[in-house]
Amino acid sequence: MDINGANQVKKVKYPANYLAILPKSTDNIRERLRGRGTESEEKIENRINIGIKELEEINVSDIFDYKIVNDDFERAYTELKEKLRALYGKM
Repeated sequence: MDINGANQVKKVKYPANYLAILPKSTDNIRERLRGRGTESEEKIENRINIGIKELEEINVSDIFDYKIVNDDFERAYTELKEKLRALYGKM
């Protein structure tokens, strides 16, 4: 769910844990999108600009209870598993 969906769900006070998985950097995302070769440069830049705005909102809002930066897949995955175990028990 994107930040707008999370914000709407939180507004109705749905009892949930809100966790954001954040990218290492916008440059990293830009490279991955270009590498796919499926979108024009204009579309890639549009997606990046939207993503930057969402990241800014995530970083200043209180919507998300937890944030994990996916700068190293194994570390981020381990952190996610540990957080889910802490919240919900053995998985």
